[in-house]
Amino acid sequence: ATIGPAFSMHRMLKEYVTLYYEPGRSAGLRARRDNYAGARSLSDWELRATAAWPGISLTASISPHGGLSVGEPLAVRAWLQLGALMSEDVAVEIVFGQEKDGDLRTVHRLSMRSAGVRDGLLNYEADLVSPESGNIAVGVRVRPSHPDGPSALLLPLMRWATA
Repeated sequence: ATIGPAFSMHRMLKEYVTLYYEPGRSAGLRARRDNYAGARSLSDWELRATAAWPGISLTASISPHGGLSVGEPLAVRAWLQLGALMSEDVAVEIVFGQEKDGDLRTVHRLSMRSAGVRDGLLNYEADLVSPESGNIAVGVRVRPSHPDGPSALLLPLMRWATA
């Protein structure tokens, strides 16, 4: 048996082109369109999101508490106060993974879906089914999100939910 084909430079180069170069080129072309209107729009959004970020608050509930069997859903609900931002400016997601000795051994993300507005708060929900057994740590966060942003974590802004 050989392992060479699984670790070839051709495969690595193909992944880099697919995951980084092609998306980067597309983002560059969008930014240059209409005399860089896209770049100016993204820059304006970044300034607005950064200025408004202190006005965001996020709370969440996770049930049931305690032990679960693999494949059993965990209901996660979140309530978001956006301040001056709009729901299109953010992504609400669950971050979870297998925990051992206080560290996450694996990390997974799951986007939460909008469930309307109640009492002036945006509601989000998701049913989490962990693919792993053992101790699972679960958190809910909100982060800036823009369709033309080059990275989900571009801005150093994030807010983790309180219980």
